[in-house]
Amino acid sequence: MTPGGVARAPGFNRVRAFTAALGLCSALPASAADASEEEELPPVSVGADTLYFRPREGWDYLYGSVRAEAGVLHLEVRYNYEDLHTGSAFVGWNLGVGERLRLELTPMLGGVLGATQGVAPGLELALSYGKLALWSESEYVLARSDADFFYTWTELSLWPVEWARAGVNLQWTRSTGARPVAERGFHLGLAYRNVSVAAYVFEPGGDDASTIFLFGLEL
Repeated sequence: MTPGGVARAPGFNRVRAFTAALGLCSALPASAADASEEEELPPVSVGADTLYFRPREGWDYLYGSVRAEAGVLHLEVRYNYEDLHTGSAFVGWNLGVGERLRLELTPMLGGVLGATQGVAPGLELALSYGKLALWSESEYVLARSDADFFYTWTELSLWPVEWARAGVNLQWTRSTGARPVAERGFHLGLAYRNVSVAAYVFEPGGDDASTIFLFGLEL
């Protein structure tokens, strides 16, 4: 889970630049294209997120993820995401279409090991228009224990200025019990250069209220 989604769009901008570079190389003479191929490699970006979960009841815990983008290739590893004491690794493919109204999709397939074990197909989606940004991440875990489950995190943000955002969020999760539940809330976030922070509140004022703090870094 990468709830902030603040630093996702730049990766897809690099995808567009790399696609344009491929088109240019195909129009060059063979010798020039070979030289260009040796000099130009798809740009690589690395990002990391750390989240601190603080439920009203139960144990606090940390979640961490590291991802790498190289052209259209997406790689990601996570810990404490599908379950506590559980790690996962994903391979995905970055797709994007549109300019002012921009849609970005990353279908993924991953393996899960630890307290929960299995295979997890997933999808990351980003839709942006002006100062509005929708971000969603979903996965379905096919567990070896036959306890399959679906999880999704979705947030809609308004960026009134370049460095601050606010919005609403929704997650479908089983973290509060054995039966999956839908949790709603709001968030506030700040971003400066390659650093982002955010706070999420789910079910404010309710018995199942929880708070999540995010710190993100893009290299």
